[in-house]
Amino acid sequence: MLPARFSPDKLGKVYQNLKLALDSGRNTSVFYSAQNARYHLASTAGHFFVYVTPDRLSARRAVEVLSEYSCGKVVLVPERDDLLINTTVNVSPSISERTLALAKILHGKAIGAVVSIEGLMQYFPSPKVFSESVTML
Repeated sequence: MLPARFSPDKLGKVYQNLKLALDSGRNTSVFYSAQNARYHLASTAGHFFVYVTPDRLSARRAVEVLSEYSCGKVVLVPERDDLLINTTVNVSPSISERTLALAKILHGKAIGAVVSIEGLMQYFPSPKVFSESVTML
């Protein structure tokens, strides 16, 4: 967890405006900021966040850093592994990781999610259908 002196309220007018936008419920995104600044802003937002990365490798790195900043409450939502052959793979590590991440988000056990652009463009089930089909132990 980051010390209180690094909260957005104490980092200047630009960060205060960002915090105000988040607190008012506006959808907000940050571009052209240094990578560590984006990690810091996401972890101190005080609201659920989605951190979008260009690929799977940078998504895993972002989860490592953001988890350190926020006591491990950030999940990785990996993209599906689709095979372009005439068979279907029913069990893969990414399917179970994706299901666990979505379940943690649904049950409020995550304060943020990291997803690659490819993963963001894939189908997600409706929360109602998903909650009826998954039980967390």
